[in-house]
Amino acid sequence: MTEEDFSEEYAEVHELIDRFDKMVRTGGSYFFDSEEYEIIIDYHLDFMNLEHASKAIQLAMRQYPNDVCFKLKKSRYFSLLGKPDVALKLLQTVETKDAEFHIVYGQILSQQGQTAKAIEQFMKAREDEVFEEVATINIALEHERTGNFKSAIEWLQNALKINPYNEYAMSDLSFCYELTNRQEDAIKFYQEFLENNPLNDFAWFNLGEACSSLENYEQALEAYDYALSLNRVFTSAYFNKGNALTCLGRYDDAIEAYKETFALESPDALTYYYLGECYEYKQDYVQALDNYKKSLDLDNMNPDVFIGIAVCLSECSHEKQALEFIERALELDGMNVEYMRMKADILQKTEQYDKAFEVYKKIISLDKSDPEIWMDYANAWMETGDIENGLDVLRSGLVFHPDDAALKYRMSACLVRAGKIQEAVLMFEKALRIDPKGYADAFEYYPQMKDIPVFLDMVE
Repeated sequence: MTEEDFSEEYAEVHELIDRFDKMVRTGGSYFFDSEEYEIIIDYHLDFMNLEHASKAIQLAMRQYPNDVCFKLKKSRYFSLLGKPDVALKLLQTVETKDAEFHIVYGQILSQQGQTAKAIEQFMKAREDEVFEEVATINIALEHERTGNFKSAIEWLQNALKINPYNEYAMSDLSFCYELTNRQEDAIKFYQEFLENNPLNDFAWFNLGEACSSLENYEQALEAYDYALSLNRVFTSAYFNKGNALTCLGRYDDAIEAYKETFALESPDALTYYYLGECYEYKQDYVQALDNYKKSLDLDNMNPDVFIGIAVCLSECSHEKQALEFIERALELDGMNVEYMRMKADILQKTEQYDKAFEVYKKIISLDKSDPEIWMDYANAWMETGDIENGLDVLRSGLVFHPDDAALKYRMSACLVRAGKIQEAVLMFEKALRIDPKGYADAFEYYPQMKDIPVFLDMVE
């Protein structure tokens, strides 16, 4: 099927669906032949519009009471309704054993957890060319449900050989590659696929996503641009393009890409959030706050938005207000260590040390894995002039990170500050053995170290 054939068929189906929905909505009476009813029912079942599907099945069976096809549709309807026993009972009244029978039977078996038997039914359905595509998709889904993503990928690729424009298969394939962390394989597949299907905008989009996940943002941009050249109303491509541009530090271009989505769809909270983030990176805090607040107006349950506002307020020296927004973020995600670190940092800036110490204690109780948090905690003590408590914190940090050079260099600098030069020299030597170039951080933290010849001699 060519892209033109696909687009024409797509338009015809939607015209038919619109005509049926209008009849239901207005209470009119239109004639549909049996094939049209099949299309209408399948459409609504595929999109889980079960109320409309039920209505279509009822009308079709009234108009074509002897058509076995509609018994199969009804059985599938009950299966999707979550009533596999009712669906199976109805299916047993169907005498024909055609491909659609095997599809419906397979779906019922799948609901009952009988994966192997379900796949057997789908394999039988594949023998009919008309049902080969949908049967192949169902086989892929069975493998996904059992966690056999390698086989699922193979079957989804088979589905795309049958119909390169099957967006469901393309989307699910991307999901499986991402879930199994096989993005390099994904890129190779999409590149080969696009050699034969260069006008497939969805494949270009998926290629962009795979490249972005590997931080190949330039390559991702190229793929998104190809997708947009084929489909100028591809909202997700504009959105992802904005993300890639942001990662490249091209904030003005990212802003333009995000704004393109507003021309195609109603503005949403997430896009406003990313716009705010771009303006924040540009240090345009007024525009950043404006977009963050628009995001909150649409969704006040995203803690990252509150943190974004807090960052902007802090940068504008509104520390008290910043703390209020951090608290609101923590109300939504009370175990987020990064939020707590920001809170501790602002408390430290505003010399609310007792409160900052409490936050640092909570952070360490939750996560001891980051050496930097020990240095931040120790630095808060140092700022109060309590060097001994600062050293105790660093010693505790070294218990959990005995081979961390940065911690040892910081410990050395603090020992110098405490006048414990001999201990500082020993610690400095240990740090040098781990990272011979890392001493610059110690000199930056406590420049007086450079006035002590023994340290300069060790780094020359």
